[in-house]
Amino acid sequence: MSPNSDSAAGSSRPPKPADRTDDKGRRWRSQTVYHQRLNLRLLIGSLTAVLLTALIVHLIHEYRQNQHVVHLLDRARNFEEAGEVARAIPLLRQYVAAEPDDAETRCRVALMAAEQASSPREKMNSIRELEALLRDYPDRRDMRRRLVTGWLEFGAASDARTHLARLEAADFDPGEYEFLQGQCAEIAREPDDARKWYEESIARFPGRIEVYGRLIRVSGGQPDTAQITDTLERMLAANPDSAKARVLAAAFHFAAGARDQTALQLAQALELEPGNLDALVMSAELMSAELLTNLPNSLPNSSANPGGSADEAGLRSSSAARTPDRAQVIAGLKKAASERPTELRVYPALSRLTALEGATEGALTWLLTGAEKNPRAFSYRAGVARTYAESGRLSEAKTQLGALTAQDAPFEITSALDGYLRALDLLAGQQWVEARRATL
Repeated sequence: MSPNSDSAAGSSRPPKPADRTDDKGRRWRSQTVYHQRLNLRLLIGSLTAVLLTALIVHLIHEYRQNQHVVHLLDRARNFEEAGEVARAIPLLRQYVAAEPDDAETRCRVALMAAEQASSPREKMNSIRELEALLRDYPDRRDMRRRLVTGWLEFGAASDARTHLARLEAADFDPGEYEFLQGQCAEIAREPDDARKWYEESIARFPGRIEVYGRLIRVSGGQPDTAQITDTLERMLAANPDSAKARVLAAAFHFAAGARDQTALQLAQALELEPGNLDALVMSAELMSAELLTNLPNSLPNSSANPGGSADEAGLRSSSAARTPDRAQVIAGLKKAASERPTELRVYPALSRLTALEGATEGALTWLLTGAEKNPRAFSYRAGVARTYAESGRLSEAKTQLGALTAQDAPFEITSALDGYLRALDLLAGQQWVEARRATL
């Protein structure tokens, strides 16, 4: 028996390939294809291991995602409780992106963003967001109410009325529904309807101060009419302890040139609320206007004691109470400047009062302080530059122009200021024609 046959019989392995010679005499070894049976046990085990690993990874990811979502809500809630709503909104938006089916949170964050919106672009974006959500949740009356006020801010009476038509007076605070209807009529130039709605709003809730101001505005008369005086008296009688009502009355008396009545109402407002910013700013305006002797004491058609009370009569008889105390006003404005540095009305008021004391440098310093604390208030800084220029300090004015340019202020602001300063330069050199061209 040949070795090859013995080897083949004694082993299950395939035979060793034999060497062969092709037709050209070249030797080559034949290739044998090996066929192995599929190991199903190994395959099933491998697939099971992969699936279990994927499942575990998915569960871990889902758990961590849920923990992250809960953490977002907790952080947002903490910021809301601390009064930092602006910091809570981005966290809630992240939560909504992870949980888009949470309708309540989607609507809540949209309403929060609408309340926090300050610029016209932000307000319009919030309106669009609420309109889109309202298509998904048409029964959300809180969003409709917010859209009414939002559209009214842009003077869109028709859009506001569209949502008001889906609401009822019971959906609002007392008198608010009538007040909003009156605003729609006022914007649509329907003064008779506006007066009717405003009167109904006052009848339902006489404590809404702004209604009286709008009623006066649509009355169509001048500031000295008996109708306006009557409205002011009704407002003061219905709100005797409201500083806001006193300030509104002071504003209309000031517009009529009634210095004593203006000062009386401002003094009362500061007694009721010493930190009322509107009263402080208007008091500074009154003091700097120097209307102490050449204006009448009251509105021409007003009664002797508007809002009549014995306390007011006592104030009127006291010359010390006739004008708000200057030291009190200055102290209140300084406190407001430290607590509310972004309130731009404070700095011109302090500047005026400081100028009354003859401290020109101090007056300019207050204006510059407002510009430094509000670097993005471009129009305000341009006004500061003009004040410097009018004071004969062109170099400081040009410094403010340089600051505006460095901060990428709008071109219309920088170009107008640049033309104004160049015109002053030319006028100083008596180059009249060139100065006129510079301002065009």
